[in-house]
Amino acid sequence: MSQPPQYEKSGIRFRYPENWRIVEEQPDGFSETVSAQSPGSGFWMLQHFPSQQETKDLVENLLQTLRSEYGDIEAEASQQRLLDVDLTGHDLHFFCMDMVVVARTRRFSLGNRCCLLLCQAEDREFAELELVFDAITTSLISETRDLS
Repeated sequence: MSQPPQYEKSGIRFRYPENWRIVEEQPDGFSETVSAQSPGSGFWMLQHFPSQQETKDLVENLLQTLRSEYGDIEAEASQQRLLDVDLTGHDLHFFCMDMVVVARTRRFSLGNRCCLLLCQAEDREFAELELVFDAITTSLISETRDLS
């Protein structure tokens, strides 16, 4: 069985499903962003920042940005632990174009950087992709550590 494709750039490395595509945003001098997009509505998006930057309010700022874009959002604080890394953020539900959307935001430290993660999909697809999102994130944590 062959290994899934691997993304590696700027000290970040992770594996993602073969039928997903990678989209990179231009660095803004403060952070870098990379997304893995499913063939459907789902995506896994990582924004990473140098550790010296002030990142305490990243999750709250992302929640406010999503609220300004989508309006009413049901948000529940959430904590998760993958490998030995604590991830904090929100589990979200909101409407977009007559669809219920499920999303997760997570903030965590990884090596010398702070990471902000957004996983999002239409609710039925999210149920199918939740394990894939966790696998990509686990790969990120495990494989990025190996680069250090």
